[in-house]
Amino acid sequence: MSKKAVIVYQSKKTGNTKQLVDEAIKRNPDIQAFHISEAPQNLEIIAQADLVILASGIYFGYPDRKITKFALSNIKPGQEVFVMLTHGSNSDHYRLKYEAHLNSAGVNLVDIDSCQGRYDFGLFKLLGGMHNETPASEGIDRVVSKLEEALR
Repeated sequence: MSKKAVIVYQSKKTGNTKQLVDEAIKRNPDIQAFHISEAPQNLEIIAQADLVILASGIYFGYPDRKITKFALSNIKPGQEVFVMLTHGSNSDHYRLKYEAHLNSAGVNLVDIDSCQGRYDFGLFKLLGGMHNETPASEGIDRVVSKLEEALR
């Protein structure tokens, strides 16, 4: 039997994270998704989930602060958490740093994964952006496949 899961996400500007969330829902239609702005009105549904999926882009080196604040104040003890991140650079340190932060806060982290997405902030915006074709389908597929493993 599959776990009951919900996604709480923040996706700004480029829509990389929303693309990842949409693919997760497409492949797993029983998952409900709430933008971070909708999460307070849906706390009861989120509290009933076996697995809470947090999804965010990396903004100036960190996942969105609203997602982190939500996780630290609304995840029930024992409730499992899976994190999906999108980022502009190909570095893995964002994921590792966030994993350590959540673990030190006592979040029951099942897994965390990330994929590279379109990057068009700052100077890169003037140049037309980087990684215009991303998030690449291989990256999205890898992250969603890891999520599906966590749902079993």
